[in-house]
Amino acid sequence: MSLFGTSPDESGAASTPAKSRQTLFDDPSPANGSQSSLFADDDSTPGGSPWGMPTPKKASKGEVISTLLPGGDTPDSYVDVFETVQSTEFGQSGTVDVAGMTRVMNAAKLGADQQARVMNTIAPAGNSLRRNEFNVFLALVGLAQEGEDVTLDGVDERRKKLPQPELHNLATAPEGLPSTSELASKPPQRPATPPTQSVPTPKSRETRPRRESIIDEDPWGSPALHKGHNHGVPQRAPAPHSTEGAVPRTNGSFEPSERTTSNFTTESVVESTNGSRESARESRPTPNNLWYSYDGNSPTSYTSGLPTGLEPNAFAGGLGDDPHRPPVSQNRAIGGGGLTGNGVEENILVTLLPEKEGVFMFQHHNYQVHSPRRGSKVVRRYSDFVWLLDCLHKRYPFRRLPLLPPKRVGADSTFIEKRRRGLVRFVNALVRHPVLNQEQLVVMFLTVPTELAVWRKQATISVQEEFTGKALLPGLEDSLPPTLNELFETTRSGVRKSAEVYINLCTLMDRLAKRNEGLAADHGRLSTSLMSLTDASHATYAIDTNDVPLLNEGLLTTAKHVTDSQSLLQDEARAWDEGVLEDLKKQRDALVSMREMFDRRERYDKDNIPHLEKRIKSNEDKLANLRSRPDGVKPGDIERTTEAILKDKESIVAQHARGVFVKECLRDELTYFQDSQYQNFTPPHLSSSPLTLATMDHAPIPNAETSFADLMALEKVPGKDNTYMSKTPAWAAGGSWNSFGGHVYAQACWAAAQEVPEGLVVHSTHGYFTLPGKIDRPYIYTITHIGDTRYTCQRSISVRQPRRASVRDQEAQFAITDADGEMGDVRFHMICSFKIATPTLSAHQETNWGQQYNSSLGGKRPADFDICPDIDMPWYEAHIQKFPEHKTFPGLEIRKADCEPYNKGKPPGEYRQLHYYRRVGEMSRAEPNLHAAAHLYASDRNSLFLVSKAVGFGDRLAKIASLGHSVVFHTDADEMLLEGDGWWTQEAWTTRSAGGRGLHESKMWSPSGVHVATTLQDGLVKKAEPGTVAMFEGFGEAFNGGDAEEGGPETSVDRAQLRESAKL
Repeated sequence: MSLFGTSPDESGAASTPAKSRQTLFDDPSPANGSQSSLFADDDSTPGGSPWGMPTPKKASKGEVISTLLPGGDTPDSYVDVFETVQSTEFGQSGTVDVAGMTRVMNAAKLGADQQARVMNTIAPAGNSLRRNEFNVFLALVGLAQEGEDVTLDGVDERRKKLPQPELHNLATAPEGLPSTSELASKPPQRPATPPTQSVPTPKSRETRPRRESIIDEDPWGSPALHKGHNHGVPQRAPAPHSTEGAVPRTNGSFEPSERTTSNFTTESVVESTNGSRESARESRPTPNNLWYSYDGNSPTSYTSGLPTGLEPNAFAGGLGDDPHRPPVSQNRAIGGGGLTGNGVEENILVTLLPEKEGVFMFQHHNYQVHSPRRGSKVVRRYSDFVWLLDCLHKRYPFRRLPLLPPKRVGADSTFIEKRRRGLVRFVNALVRHPVLNQEQLVVMFLTVPTELAVWRKQATISVQEEFTGKALLPGLEDSLPPTLNELFETTRSGVRKSAEVYINLCTLMDRLAKRNEGLAADHGRLSTSLMSLTDASHATYAIDTNDVPLLNEGLLTTAKHVTDSQSLLQDEARAWDEGVLEDLKKQRDALVSMREMFDRRERYDKDNIPHLEKRIKSNEDKLANLRSRPDGVKPGDIERTTEAILKDKESIVAQHARGVFVKECLRDELTYFQDSQYQNFTPPHLSSSPLTLATMDHAPIPNAETSFADLMALEKVPGKDNTYMSKTPAWAAGGSWNSFGGHVYAQACWAAAQEVPEGLVVHSTHGYFTLPGKIDRPYIYTITHIGDTRYTCQRSISVRQPRRASVRDQEAQFAITDADGEMGDVRFHMICSFKIATPTLSAHQETNWGQQYNSSLGGKRPADFDICPDIDMPWYEAHIQKFPEHKTFPGLEIRKADCEPYNKGKPPGEYRQLHYYRRVGEMSRAEPNLHAAAHLYASDRNSLFLVSKAVGFGDRLAKIASLGHSVVFHTDADEMLLEGDGWWTQEAWTTRSAGGRGLHESKMWSPSGVHVATTLQDGLVKKAEPGTVAMFEGFGEAFNGGDAEEGGPETSVDRAQLRESAKL
């Protein structure tokens, strides 16, 4: 363990993300054939709805596609097309990407709507296709050219005589989209809201026997559909329907007629194409909705499909997702008896870009919207957010839509920062909503890499209310409680009062934070005044200056304490502003959005049914009169009157159904609102740490899911040569404020690697720790060129941190503006040597390594051992047994082998400890120095604690801190890459300890048994003298909350002692 982190703290358990679920073919089906449980509840979730019925397990759509058309069953033309496309830049490693598929569809002259259908069927997640899947894709293209149904059923029926697609000029590049400058010159476009029309349902055409339908996805529908239905498990995987019972959409395509009931808790377990178990919502079509091409059932639903109405080349926009990405879960399943298993919520980061855009007097700020879960970074301006909310208001007027921060002309930096935080709240509220997060507009807003105004000009955008075209099924209205209107009124009154209170709370908390800032400023002035007195002391007391030095010393001491108080007040104000105030604003926004939802219902939930009934009665009387006198009737009068009566009756049915849907929607929004308040607001405020002394919160640390590449992320500091800034907060042992030394050790090497010629790999590193690092501010790395030769180069790295903590959101990375502040002293210094790859003419290493541990390890594999503890000491091991959720370490998965049987009875010099480690997340082969940094990161894990355990100090440590650390790599780049799931091994021991110092040595072994690196670390390891307080004394009680479990008082550990210990 290094100087940079020794103080434990309480860390919450990371919940396992809930996985998404999907249906067999991700296709919607007619309502009358839906398969679901009675109330569409997930019976696989413990404690779910008591009304749930078992949902049958279905096969994976990916498995069906990959086995539908094997290579031997296809004509030679399919093979030729695959080879042609795969040989271009659109194919790699035996696959064809989305751009290649788009080229084929353009060569087949398919329209945008046909392309959308093909893509939704074959690759809704935008993933690449292998040969067998590409055969199915070509068959779908052929069916589209022949005017047949573009479904997997159609391919299955034509297996003996597959369609031959006609492809024109496949070898030539497709026409590109208009240039950005050309598109940008067009005026901005606002979404058009077409009038609501009643679309008649055409007769269904039976082309073949109907199969069992796939359950539709409707997170807010009603449970009435499946009452009394037989939900037996099918004998074979069902296939999707054709356009039987379909209704035309606005762009001329067809959709199946849909069910209107709720599936918001219905889920089925399926196997994904990579063998992992996934859970996904059942799909549901949205009638007359441009965004129906988006398939919410995909394991990566946030990038599934593309909007119907895009131009043919729109598929090449890079909107597909990595097929190997882990499935993204829905944040929650709403209703049905409480909360279900919920994963880690998605956090969208919004960062203000430093440069403005636009012409003089019309400049605007841009924001980078980063979705770590989606792996996307897009640039948006404030007007883009306004446009998105405007569209959502038109499409979802009866849902709880988040609030946007206000706009102001001539805004200052304070207002801009408040608006950025408001945008963070807005976009996170969208992605955490179970319906809005699947809206294609939201998906495109977060993932389209081009300027949104350009994309809006390319797409045909038509936004309609979500209930348009939905049919009301029997029993749905009866399933709603008759007292819903009374419940709505009661809730509305409560929401109004609560919203007003929270608005006042936010105002008061803002005032408190500003008063603290004012107090801090006054403390600074007081300190300055006290120090200025020392300049006048000699002149003031010139008659006898003997006591002046003592007087000045007292003044300076007082000034120092006042300065310390100023820092505490500033930290407290910052914690209130970034923590408590932001939480209150989230609550305020949620309540105000509920209030506005009820207000919109009062304005828009109206009908003219009484007027239509009167007009129908009048027309019926007129029709009876016309029929009673056949003579003298004008041609067409009877037909026109009859048609008017039918239209009015259809309008009454549609308006009545809309009213039922509005009630159902409001009920489910209330359920989600209440559940989200319990889940998102209360838990963070239920626990506190004894180590949180002066402030109410501190910067979050990375969790165990943070990839090593994200942990090491750097940004070049503008205007400063050879200077880089860390983007992600460092991890801290036990949740303290002091960062893990291995982080700065590894990142310093990675920063130096940015300043060496390509092809050079780190050979040796020598680092010296001088001051502890803090996790609430970034590291600033300044690289100095020492010398370059033909084969090697050396770099010196000095590491500093800003004197002031970073001002940022709890969920955001460090901003580049943090590098502009005043820097503190050097906290770490390193010298790195890099070399080019050289051929190995001869090599030797220790033979039969590891055999001496076989008997003591008992044949266990690395994965069988426990996660390495934050602090490798007896008291912390006992703490982990009681609180296993406190095992968190980002970047690498490190496990500690149980070497006690081997070490039993051996002297300190023969004491051994094995650590197994492997990467978290992907790391590019093209960056070998990043892989080397991972080995450096692992080399410092609990290093000096081994010395303490070997010599038997136990918990009686007075001081432990790294002083110097050296690592030498013995291999070229290829042998140090962390690839796959193989476990690397660190074999560690100590050879010397004396005078309060200890020496830690280790060897790093690859999974194949190659000795890759050797480490040597020197540090302070001092035992506490008898009668003195040990370094970690009382931390065990602090972690466990004293006697809180038994209802007793908090721990009585001296807070000043804890503060001093945390600084070590």
